[in-house]
Amino acid sequence: MSSVNIQIVSSPKGSSPLFVVYPAGSENLLTDAARQGILPASTAEDLVQGRRMRVSGNIQLPPLGRDPRRRTLALEIARPQSCARKGSAATGPLAAFFLPSSLDERYRQAGAEISTYLRQAELSDSSIVVLTSEGADSIGAFVEGLVLAGYVFDGYLGVKKKPASTRQVALSGNVPVHEITRVVARSGILGEAVAFARDLINTPSNEMGPDELEQAAIKMSRSLRLKTKVLRLVDLNREGMGGILGVGQGSPRAPRLLVLEYSPPKPACRVALVGKGITFDSGGLSLKDAKGMELMKKDMAGGAVCLAVIKAIATLKRPIHLVVFVPVAENMPDGRAQRPGDVLRTSSGKTIEVINTDAEGRLILAEALTYAQRYRPDYLIDIATLTGEAGRTFANVLSPALSNDWGFLGQVIESGLAVHERVWPLPILPEYRDALSGDIADLKNSALVGGYGAGSIIGGSFLSEFVGDVPWVHLDIANTTWSAGDLGYCRKGATGMGVRLLTHLLERLAPLGSRGPRRGRAAGTSQRK
Repeated sequence: MSSVNIQIVSSPKGSSPLFVVYPAGSENLLTDAARQGILPASTAEDLVQGRRMRVSGNIQLPPLGRDPRRRTLALEIARPQSCARKGSAATGPLAAFFLPSSLDERYRQAGAEISTYLRQAELSDSSIVVLTSEGADSIGAFVEGLVLAGYVFDGYLGVKKKPASTRQVALSGNVPVHEITRVVARSGILGEAVAFARDLINTPSNEMGPDELEQAAIKMSRSLRLKTKVLRLVDLNREGMGGILGVGQGSPRAPRLLVLEYSPPKPACRVALVGKGITFDSGGLSLKDAKGMELMKKDMAGGAVCLAVIKAIATLKRPIHLVVFVPVAENMPDGRAQRPGDVLRTSSGKTIEVINTDAEGRLILAEALTYAQRYRPDYLIDIATLTGEAGRTFANVLSPALSNDWGFLGQVIESGLAVHERVWPLPILPEYRDALSGDIADLKNSALVGGYGAGSIIGGSFLSEFVGDVPWVHLDIANTTWSAGDLGYCRKGATGMGVRLLTHLLERLAPLGSRGPRRGRAAGTSQRK
């Protein structure tokens, strides 16, 4: 949950605000704010003359030992700089990566710094003035950072001191109050959705197994009046979903498939989201080492993100027919567990030779992707903590993305840049697909290519066999779903990576018009086979 409560005011409480946030080189914004009564004239003059603490580039804040109420603290937002080489012209679908970094992201980081300061200084209330020349969206980004960095997960703290209770923030800015109200409301809904996903992921596996994840999904679904369906063992057997059954058969906690549907009147398009819901991954008989299992409670992050996205979209009442599919299982080794060399029969009709039981996520996703196509989506997205290779390739900076449609993938990339949950495309080529041909079955669930792993591409290539001709994107968040420490608005633990990206993407898809492109023919060059 977030520990920040925001009240929108026309001007700061008291004689001067505790914080002022404004872009560098914008002294005119300060003087205009004073003229409009948003800032005291003396505060604006001091800031223009440099007589108050100024923070450039969101790097540091004054020592916490001083009483922060005795002065205004100013965060001066540095203007974004391009990372492209001088004289170079970036073109094509990835050009945005070489343009100046987002100013909105600077505002998010400023919000995160202030949230962290309030927590460390143990301030229960404060006032903040945010000035911008870019419109209300920058204030919305600031509030995102403020709320996301205010997240706490303290339900398991006993003797150890818990963080302070909810902090009250009075917020004002230089755009109309109704515009601030709009962006703050949206940012608050996003913050709640991200916190929902983080809570699910952070909860230890002994208290977040298949039953508990199902209960959390149903509770959320009922609160929003979503349609809900749960396919249990008898249903999975009837549907022939050997992928989910095979992964879950080694655990006494039964697997299942969760289906949640949000269906507003006159939707702009139909979207299916599929999220991996492995509540704990021991590796099965292809057992991980102890270190590899330490954080495997996070292996259901993709499913948690999908549940959080439908929560956000339904709360925002966006005109999108959204269906979420979360295949849920626990991958454990016992006498009933699937073995390397076993062959699984899937509901798609394809058979899979299990080479490595630790490549289990793609097996359950294959079934959910197949089932999702019954709903005839215009767009299909899956998100999963799929491969360790994602981290070896990109560290925790970018998430790999694979797709069968470049136009749709381009939209995903743009949404990732907009919210700073960035993804980078990897190719699906015949060489990778050929490596997955089974010796005694249609497919293998793991393979080398010329002696190399190419794990993220192999995983995505495997999933591409189960998506049909609908435009599809696969997001591998194994490396970005967890933070080893507090970093900006990502607190230590689950990051909720994907919630803001997918919500932004779905909001972009909504204006495409009634029913969208039939069978999802997104703009751009198709890469379908």
